[in-house]
Amino acid sequence: LINGQLATPQQVVITINDDDLPPLVELTVDTTGILEDSGLTARITATLVGQTEKDVTVFLDITGTAEPTDFNLPTQIFIAAGSSSAFIDLSVNPDAVDEFDETVIVDIDTITNGTESGVQQVVTTIIDDDLPPEITLAVDSGLIFEGAVGFDTATFTATLDAVSEKDVTVTLDVTSLLSAEEADFITNPVPLVLEPTQRQFTILAGNTTGTMTLTAVDDLVDEPFEIVEVDIVAADFADFTGASVIAIGIADNDPAPVVSLDIVDGAGLVSAKTIDEDPLSTNRSATIRASLDVASQQDVTVVVDITSLLTAQESDFSTDVPGAPTQRTITIPAGDTFADIVLTAVDDVLDEEAEDLQIDILAGQLL
Repeated sequence: LINGQLATPQQVVITINDDDLPPLVELTVDTTGILEDSGLTARITATLVGQTEKDVTVFLDITGTAEPTDFNLPTQIFIAAGSSSAFIDLSVNPDAVDEFDETVIVDIDTITNGTESGVQQVVTTIIDDDLPPEITLAVDSGLIFEGAVGFDTATFTATLDAVSEKDVTVTLDVTSLLSAEEADFITNPVPLVLEPTQRQFTILAGNTTGTMTLTAVDDLVDEPFEIVEVDIVAADFADFTGASVIAIGIADNDPAPVVSLDIVDGAGLVSAKTIDEDPLSTNRSATIRASLDVASQQDVTVVVDITSLLTAQESDFSTDVPGAPTQRTITIPAGDTFADIVLTAVDDVLDEEAEDLQIDILAGQLL
């Protein structure tokens, strides 16, 4: 101070208002996919467009299909004053679970001392490299019994050797072997509309087993021992190449049908009939019918014995089926309830008394 003095300490303040806009912030990522077990990372970089003497903090919003336990990633990026960029690394937590590829989506939530450049978003996919689980098939009973409550059902169980995050749809083929027919059993689930021999069920993600039940139908038909074979023919998101084909038996509970023997007379049945030797007669033959009280799923063979009574001899008659001297075989096909043989009087030149034949069932056998 020259030629003057300060009455009091003197000070003035001038503020320079900055007219520069805060820097823009852009996000980039150096890879769009990381193999789960590779040990690699995805680097996410925040870059400033413009200069600043302030610290910039970028707060992130992290979404996507990946679970938080599947990866590690900070939720903010700090750019120190004087720096133009900073980065964070996304790392993957590998597991042994078969799962779909999952995304990690990073957006800018808010920024301190900066502005988002438009809409910034980067996406990285975690690529799963785990093998699908192996599936096996087992059954709780190799033999079921028709009409036996508690013993008439077999449960087939498909089991995964590891948990999967995918729904596994299993397709079984149910094949009737020997004499088994589709009507002899029912299943849950029911047959597919377009593939009647196939059944499907789903093992939901996180579970390891699925089942199908097969129950014998209690009918009134005599049947032979039946076999049903079950095989895995398809499995979405599982390896079924090592699954076994499983066969179970169905034991029948119905008695053999009762056989009766009659002679066909017009529209009815009789136990006796007279026929003529005369070749011009329309009454030269008798139709002998073996009948069942119910149909069988097996061929029924009936052996009858034709006995000559009084003066009748073997040469006095013939039949339309060959056989032993006094025996003939009548076969009733599976599903039918009767079969016939025809006995015809032989015309000879001998004057004979009326002759009687007696016909008896010697044996009946299910084939």
